[in-house]
Amino acid sequence: SADERFRAAAALAGLAAHDDLWAEVTPFVGETLAKQEPKFLNDWIDSLRPVGKQLIDPLCSVFHAADRGPLERSNAAIALAEFSGDDLPRLTRLVLEADARQFAAILPKLTGEPNAAVPLLQQAVTESPSPQWDDGAKACWPDAPPQAVSQVIAADGLCTASLALCQTMPLSTSVEVAEALRSSGYRPICFRPYTSPDDVRVAAAWRRDGVDWRLATDKTAEQLRALNVELHSQGYLPVDVADYFPAAAADDASRRFAALWSKGQRDLADAQLYLMVPAVDHPSAWGPLNSAGFVPRSNLRTVDRKGEEYFSSVRWKLCPAPGYGDDWNIDESGYERRLAEGRCQTDVRLTGLDELGGQVRFAACWWSDPELTSQETHGLRLEEHLQKCRRLADQGYRPAAVSVGPAPDSGRVWTASVWHRPVLRQVDRDRCASRQANAAITLCRLGRTDQLWPQLIQHADPRLRTYLIHRLAGRGAGPELLIDRLAIETDDSARRAVLLALSRFEPSELPAEQRATLIDTATKLYQDHPDPGVHAAAEFLLRSWQTGKALQVPAVRPRQTETGEEPSWFVNGQGQTMVVVRGPVTYSMGTEHEERGRDRSTETFHRQRIGRSFAVGAKEVTLEQFLRFDPSHSASSDHAPDRDCPAINVSWYAAARYCRWLSEQLGDDAPVWLMPCRLLRRKNLAEALLLARWLRPEA
Repeated sequence: SADERFRAAAALAGLAAHDDLWAEVTPFVGETLAKQEPKFLNDWIDSLRPVGKQLIDPLCSVFHAADRGPLERSNAAIALAEFSGDDLPRLTRLVLEADARQFAAILPKLTGEPNAAVPLLQQAVTESPSPQWDDGAKACWPDAPPQAVSQVIAADGLCTASLALCQTMPLSTSVEVAEALRSSGYRPICFRPYTSPDDVRVAAAWRRDGVDWRLATDKTAEQLRALNVELHSQGYLPVDVADYFPAAAADDASRRFAALWSKGQRDLADAQLYLMVPAVDHPSAWGPLNSAGFVPRSNLRTVDRKGEEYFSSVRWKLCPAPGYGDDWNIDESGYERRLAEGRCQTDVRLTGLDELGGQVRFAACWWSDPELTSQETHGLRLEEHLQKCRRLADQGYRPAAVSVGPAPDSGRVWTASVWHRPVLRQVDRDRCASRQANAAITLCRLGRTDQLWPQLIQHADPRLRTYLIHRLAGRGAGPELLIDRLAIETDDSARRAVLLALSRFEPSELPAEQRATLIDTATKLYQDHPDPGVHAAAEFLLRSWQTGKALQVPAVRPRQTETGEEPSWFVNGQGQTMVVVRGPVTYSMGTEHEERGRDRSTETFHRQRIGRSFAVGAKEVTLEQFLRFDPSHSASSDHAPDRDCPAINVSWYAAARYCRWLSEQLGDDAPVWLMPCRLLRRKNLAEALLLARWLRPEA
């Protein structure tokens, strides 16, 4: 059984730690170790310590796998902390990704050499979010064969852990190289032979995603059409097509084609290929595909020796279908104008030279893809193009298309390529902020607080500050540190953060005298601090700690700011706390493109402007406040057990009448508006209310 195998491995760890067979069993041992009950985990770790270094990779796979449960990931983190020894870079990477339990297990390993860990953590605090490719479950492919890598590089190319590209590989060896790279997960996504003065060369690009593929070369048009039908019936969908002549002075009859197909590509529902369609028949080829939701992935225009035009195209069906634009034979200035439109480019192909001006011409495709951004290059020599490709690869881009061709009678080689990178998603920003927060807290635990306090000041992106507020208590930063900071902090937004972070601690974690002093400080801030955020944060701290006495609505207007400005909150005649928002105000409306359930037609993300000042209720209208207007109003005690709960069971018409009544009660010319606080589609939009009071324009 698996349990017996694991026990036997643990017993053998101390007897045969250097046996070559460990390479075969460490994945199983690492997986099983991560599934052990926590109370037995340390015993198993001690037994396996002699082979701990060999277990690091399988344990890392468990720790970083998003589909693993919290127990497995925590066990993997604890074991990694033990087996990593003095490997500070690895320990730092672990602590950046750790949750509270994992953090507690890893931190002691860093405290042994704090000075060595500090630079790594300081660098992590300042890192910027970067787009991440969704590669799915990453397989452990073997390294690419050295000979194949050498051949790619020799062909003016590059080969990295996620991509490969070549510009001048001989066609005679290109298929062999592509097959050699297959076993390491590399899939050609662009394969374009071209005739050079001395040989047929290939410009090609690979992505390392493990998707199955087929490649055909040296086919006539009739042969390629038949092969495409056969492969399509087997589930292989067309990806790219190109034409070439085996010899520089060949006639039309010797024209040959190369094509690529893939099977199981995640984003591809269907694909079609049409080949060498005469110009007069072209609309009947692309028209039905357009109607069926297919969009051009790659276009090829061919001109025979008589000057007749023929068209070939790979068309993809995606869900949802993007809008698109394409050109089949555009000059360089027109091509550059299209680039300025800002769409995501999916393909570029050199189509030849302008007969009059000698300028290179292009075919290209663009999609309205909100999830990808594109970069392109054109007009560069081989070495310049290779350097540009390296820079794009270093920035996280991957190739989508590459095209190379010699310029007749000039000796120059023209190049062009398109590269893709995911748009920076909210999840990427969240992950970066989470890592930064763990780094700042770890530095704090190591006695370095200089990078913590600036992060508590409000910034345009609140993620890091929010993570710090929620994590300082759970990751061992003592409340005394925050109390001392509260006494000297001068920035109101940082004061808010410190108060909210303190609310995460249990009152019992402070000595009685210190706790009483903090409660008095928070009460004073709640009563009269001019900043509404500090006022609210102090209230939240007091309510979280359940001080034993009901908080009274402040009876006095808060004091002026230190610079003599009017406070930004007040209490109206109904006892409702109002927060002043001084206009004009610009804010975001709509939803981000990756939000689930987003309606693109009605929820476009955009900026909106309010040109006047206004005040917004700090809390929802309570049942007590609504009953002053309508004493006969009824609400279920199951959902509103006391009168301090939000008002419920309120119709739109009752809400409108409450607006008018409240305006009369406040004795102000300014209207009172109410807006629903819980917007439920196709349901009563006034179940609960958020009070909004528009001030006079001069306010």
